[in-house]
Amino acid sequence: MKALAEHYAMLRERHPEDKLLIVFDIDGTIIDMRPIIAHVLQAYDAAHGTRHFAGVDAKDIDIHEDLFDDLMDALGIAAQTAARIEPWYREFLWSDNTINAAHHPFPGVMDVIRWFQAQPNTYVGLNTGRPEIIRDETVKSLNTLGREHGVEFTSDLLWMNGLNPDHFIPHTKAVGIRDFRERGYRIVAVIDNEPGNIESMVTADEDDEILFLHADTIFKTPLCDTPRTVRGNNYDVTPFLAAG
Repeated sequence: MKALAEHYAMLRERHPEDKLLIVFDIDGTIIDMRPIIAHVLQAYDAAHGTRHFAGVDAKDIDIHEDLFDDLMDALGIAAQTAARIEPWYREFLWSDNTINAAHHPFPGVMDVIRWFQAQPNTYVGLNTGRPEIIRDETVKSLNTLGREHGVEFTSDLLWMNGLNPDHFIPHTKAVGIRDFRERGYRIVAVIDNEPGNIESMVTADEDDEILFLHADTIFKTPLCDTPRTVRGNNYDVTPFLAAG
Protein backbone atom coordinates (compact mmCIF):
# COMPACT_ATOMS: atom_id res chain seq x y z
CA MET A 1 0.00 0.00 0.00
CA LYS A 2 2.92 2.32 0.60
CA ALA A 3 3.99 1.87 -3.03
CA LEU A 4 0.43 2.62 -4.17
CA ALA A 5 0.17 5.75 -2.01
CA GLU A 6 3.47 7.07 -3.36
CA HIS A 7 2.59 6.27 -6.97
CA TYR A 8 -0.80 7.97 -6.66
CA ALA A 9 0.81 11.10 -5.19
CA MET A 10 3.37 11.20 -8.01
CA LEU A 11 0.77 10.91 -10.78
CA ARG A 12 -1.54 13.40 -9.08
CA GLU A 13 1.29 15.93 -9.06
CA ARG A 14 2.31 15.09 -12.61
CA HIS A 15 -1.25 15.23 -14.02
CA PRO A 16 -3.23 17.61 -11.77
CA GLU A 17 -6.17 18.00 -14.17
CA ASP A 18 -6.56 14.36 -15.25
CA LYS A 19 -9.22 11.92 -14.11
CA LEU A 20 -7.23 9.33 -12.17
CA LEU A 21 -8.50 5.76 -11.95
CA ILE A 22 -7.53 2.91 -9.65
CA VAL A 23 -8.73 -0.43 -11.01
CA PHE A 24 -9.58 -3.39 -8.79
CA ASP A 25 -10.36 -6.97 -9.71
CA ILE A 26 -13.23 -8.36 -7.63
CA ASP A 27 -12.88 -12.04 -6.74
CA GLY A 28 -9.74 -12.83 -4.81
CA THR A 29 -8.87 -9.13 -4.70
CA ILE A 30 -11.80 -7.31 -3.08
CA ILE A 31 -13.84 -10.40 -2.21
CA ASP A 32 -12.36 -13.25 -0.19
CA MET A 33 -13.36 -16.35 -2.16
CA ARG A 34 -12.81 -18.79 0.71
CA PRO A 35 -16.17 -18.14 2.44
CA ILE A 36 -17.90 -18.45 -0.94
CA ILE A 37 -16.32 -21.84 -1.62
CA ALA A 38 -17.20 -23.07 1.88
CA HIS A 39 -20.76 -21.78 1.54
CA VAL A 40 -21.36 -23.58 -1.75
CA LEU A 41 -19.92 -26.87 -0.50
CA GLN A 42 -21.97 -26.79 2.68
CA ALA A 43 -25.06 -25.78 0.71
CA TYR A 44 -24.53 -28.93 -1.35
CA ASP A 45 -24.61 -31.00 1.82
CA ALA A 46 -27.77 -29.24 2.99
CA ALA A 47 -29.51 -29.79 -0.36
CA HIS A 48 -28.53 -33.45 -0.66
CA GLY A 49 -28.60 -34.67 2.93
CA THR A 50 -24.87 -35.43 2.95
CA ARG A 51 -22.00 -34.49 5.25
CA HIS A 52 -19.08 -34.39 2.85
CA PHE A 53 -18.13 -30.84 3.87
CA ALA A 54 -19.30 -30.63 7.48
CA GLY A 55 -15.80 -29.93 8.74
CA VAL A 56 -14.78 -27.42 6.07
CA ASP A 57 -13.55 -24.10 7.48
CA ALA A 58 -13.22 -21.20 5.06
CA LYS A 59 -9.90 -20.07 6.51
CA ASP A 60 -8.31 -23.44 5.67
CA ILE A 61 -9.15 -23.28 1.94
CA ASP A 62 -6.11 -22.42 -0.16
CA ILE A 63 -7.14 -23.65 -3.63
CA HIS A 64 -8.69 -21.51 -6.37
CA GLU A 65 -12.43 -21.95 -6.86
CA ASP A 66 -11.99 -23.01 -10.50
CA LEU A 67 -9.62 -25.88 -9.66
CA PHE A 68 -12.40 -28.22 -8.59
CA ASP A 69 -10.49 -31.50 -8.86
CA ASP A 70 -7.62 -30.14 -6.78
CA LEU A 71 -10.10 -28.80 -4.23
CA MET A 72 -11.83 -32.16 -3.90
CA ASP A 73 -8.50 -33.97 -3.58
CA ALA A 74 -7.45 -31.61 -0.79
CA LEU A 75 -10.73 -32.24 1.03
CA GLY A 76 -10.43 -36.02 0.68
CA ILE A 77 -13.45 -36.47 -1.60
CA ALA A 78 -13.33 -39.56 -3.81
CA ALA A 79 -13.28 -38.92 -7.56
CA GLN A 80 -16.61 -40.68 -8.16
CA THR A 81 -18.32 -38.59 -5.50
CA ALA A 82 -16.65 -35.41 -6.75
CA ALA A 83 -17.97 -36.07 -10.25
CA ARG A 84 -21.53 -35.99 -8.89
CA ILE A 85 -20.87 -32.79 -6.94
CA GLU A 86 -19.12 -30.78 -9.65
CA PRO A 87 -22.13 -29.76 -11.84
CA TRP A 88 -24.01 -28.51 -8.77
CA TYR A 89 -20.95 -26.69 -7.45
CA ARG A 90 -20.30 -24.87 -10.72
CA GLU A 91 -23.95 -23.91 -11.16
CA PHE A 92 -24.31 -22.47 -7.69
CA LEU A 93 -20.90 -20.82 -7.35
CA TRP A 94 -22.22 -17.64 -9.00
CA SER A 95 -25.91 -17.94 -8.12
CA ASP A 96 -27.81 -14.99 -6.65
CA ASN A 97 -28.07 -16.83 -3.35
CA THR A 98 -24.33 -17.37 -3.13
CA ILE A 99 -23.52 -13.80 -4.12
CA ASN A 100 -25.92 -12.43 -1.51
CA ALA A 101 -25.08 -14.85 1.29
CA ALA A 102 -21.35 -15.39 1.19
CA HIS A 103 -19.59 -12.27 -0.09
CA HIS A 104 -17.03 -10.96 2.40
CA PRO A 105 -14.41 -8.29 1.59
CA PHE A 106 -10.82 -8.69 2.68
CA PRO A 107 -10.09 -6.63 5.82
CA GLY A 108 -9.18 -3.05 5.02
CA VAL A 109 -9.92 -3.10 1.30
CA MET A 110 -13.08 -1.00 1.60
CA ASP A 111 -11.18 1.61 3.64
CA VAL A 112 -8.62 1.93 0.85
CA ILE A 113 -11.35 2.22 -1.79
CA ARG A 114 -13.20 4.83 0.27
CA TRP A 115 -10.02 6.91 0.57
CA PHE A 116 -9.58 6.98 -3.20
CA GLN A 117 -13.23 7.77 -3.83
CA ALA A 118 -12.92 10.74 -1.46
CA GLN A 119 -10.04 12.29 -3.41
CA PRO A 120 -10.70 15.01 -6.01
CA ASN A 121 -11.03 13.83 -9.60
CA THR A 122 -10.18 10.27 -8.57
CA TYR A 123 -12.25 7.18 -9.34
CA VAL A 124 -12.29 3.46 -8.59
CA GLY A 125 -13.02 1.07 -11.43
CA LEU A 126 -13.63 -2.67 -11.44
CA ASN A 127 -12.23 -5.10 -14.00
CA THR A 128 -13.54 -8.62 -13.46
CA GLY A 129 -13.65 -11.97 -15.18
CA ARG A 130 -17.25 -12.41 -14.07
CA PRO A 131 -19.69 -12.81 -16.99
CA GLU A 132 -21.75 -9.86 -18.17
CA ILE A 133 -24.95 -11.72 -17.34
CA ILE A 134 -24.49 -11.08 -13.60
CA ARG A 135 -23.71 -7.35 -13.89
CA ASP A 136 -26.73 -6.17 -11.89
CA GLU A 137 -26.19 -8.74 -9.13
CA THR A 138 -22.51 -7.82 -8.94
CA VAL A 139 -23.12 -4.08 -8.53
CA LYS A 140 -25.91 -4.67 -6.01
CA SER A 141 -23.92 -7.08 -3.84
CA LEU A 142 -20.79 -4.92 -3.83
CA ASN A 143 -22.78 -1.85 -2.88
CA THR A 144 -24.44 -3.79 -0.07
CA LEU A 145 -20.97 -4.57 1.27
CA GLY A 146 -19.66 -1.07 0.62
CA ARG A 147 -22.54 0.86 2.15
CA GLU A 148 -21.34 0.61 5.75
CA HIS A 149 -17.91 1.81 4.63
CA GLY A 150 -19.17 4.79 2.63
CA VAL A 151 -18.20 3.10 -0.65
CA GLU A 152 -20.33 3.04 -3.80
CA PHE A 153 -19.64 1.28 -7.09
CA THR A 154 -21.25 2.21 -10.41
CA SER A 155 -22.01 0.09 -13.44
CA ASP A 156 -20.26 2.48 -15.83
CA LEU A 157 -16.94 1.79 -14.09
CA LEU A 158 -17.40 -2.00 -14.12
CA TRP A 159 -15.75 -3.96 -16.94
CA MET A 160 -16.98 -7.56 -17.25
CA ASN A 161 -16.26 -10.61 -19.36
CA GLY A 162 -18.52 -9.88 -22.32
CA LEU A 163 -21.55 -12.02 -23.07
CA ASN A 164 -19.54 -15.23 -23.46
CA PRO A 165 -18.33 -16.64 -20.13
CA ASP A 166 -15.74 -18.69 -22.02
CA HIS A 167 -13.88 -15.60 -23.26
CA PHE A 168 -10.22 -15.80 -22.23
CA ILE A 169 -10.13 -13.72 -19.06
CA PRO A 170 -6.59 -12.28 -19.30
CA HIS A 171 -7.42 -10.96 -22.78
CA THR A 172 -10.68 -9.35 -21.65
CA LYS A 173 -8.86 -7.74 -18.73
CA ALA A 174 -6.46 -6.01 -21.14
CA VAL A 175 -9.40 -4.91 -23.28
CA GLY A 176 -10.97 -3.42 -20.15
CA ILE A 177 -7.85 -1.39 -19.38
CA ARG A 178 -7.84 -0.02 -22.93
CA ASP A 179 -11.53 0.85 -22.65
CA PHE A 180 -11.00 2.86 -19.47
CA ARG A 181 -8.12 4.71 -21.13
CA GLU A 182 -10.16 5.46 -24.25
CA ARG A 183 -12.86 6.97 -22.03
CA GLY A 184 -10.41 9.52 -20.71
CA TYR A 185 -9.18 7.99 -17.48
CA ARG A 186 -5.50 7.95 -16.57
CA ILE A 187 -4.95 4.65 -14.79
CA VAL A 188 -2.78 4.93 -11.69
CA ALA A 189 -2.80 1.31 -10.59
CA VAL A 190 -4.36 -2.09 -11.19
CA ILE A 191 -4.87 -4.60 -8.37
CA ASP A 192 -5.49 -8.25 -9.33
CA ASN A 193 -4.85 -11.63 -7.71
CA GLU A 194 -3.99 -13.46 -10.95
CA PRO A 195 -0.43 -13.07 -12.28
CA GLY A 196 -1.67 -14.11 -15.73
CA ASN A 197 -4.13 -11.23 -15.78
CA ILE A 198 -1.42 -8.76 -14.79
CA GLU A 199 0.87 -10.11 -17.50
CA SER A 200 -1.88 -9.45 -20.06
CA MET A 201 -2.82 -6.01 -18.73
CA VAL A 202 0.79 -4.82 -18.89
CA THR A 203 0.41 -4.91 -22.68
CA ALA A 204 -2.33 -2.26 -22.42
CA ASP A 205 -0.11 0.15 -20.47
CA GLU A 206 1.06 2.24 -23.41
CA ASP A 207 2.56 4.98 -21.22
CA ASP A 208 4.45 2.56 -18.95
CA GLU A 209 3.17 4.33 -15.85
CA ILE A 210 0.59 1.96 -14.34
CA LEU A 211 1.58 0.37 -11.04
CA PHE A 212 0.46 -3.27 -10.94
CA LEU A 213 -0.27 -4.78 -7.54
CA HIS A 214 -0.52 -8.55 -7.23
CA ALA A 215 -2.98 -9.40 -4.46
CA ASP A 216 -1.17 -12.43 -3.09
CA THR A 217 -4.23 -14.39 -1.97
CA ILE A 218 -5.41 -17.50 -3.88
CA PHE A 219 -4.56 -17.66 -7.57
CA LYS A 220 -4.35 -20.30 -10.31
CA THR A 221 -2.01 -18.81 -12.92
CA PRO A 222 1.75 -19.14 -12.35
CA LEU A 223 3.82 -16.31 -10.95
CA CYS A 224 5.70 -14.37 -13.59
CA ASP A 225 7.96 -11.33 -13.74
CA THR A 226 6.12 -8.21 -14.91
CA PRO A 227 7.28 -4.58 -14.88
CA ARG A 228 6.18 -2.07 -12.25
CA THR A 229 4.65 -4.84 -10.13
CA VAL A 230 4.56 -5.25 -6.36
CA ARG A 231 3.03 -8.05 -4.29
CA GLY A 232 1.22 -8.09 -0.97
CA ASN A 233 -1.88 -9.28 0.87
CA ASN A 234 -2.53 -6.52 3.39
CA TYR A 235 -4.89 -3.61 2.73
CA ASP A 236 -3.69 -0.91 5.12
CA VAL A 237 -5.07 2.59 4.67
CA THR A 238 -2.40 4.12 6.96
CA PRO A 239 0.06 5.15 4.18
CA PHE A 240 -2.72 7.10 2.46
CA LEU A 241 -3.77 8.88 5.63
CA ALA A 242 -0.16 9.71 6.42
CA ALA A 243 0.22 11.24 2.98
CA GLY A 244 -2.73 13.51 3.66
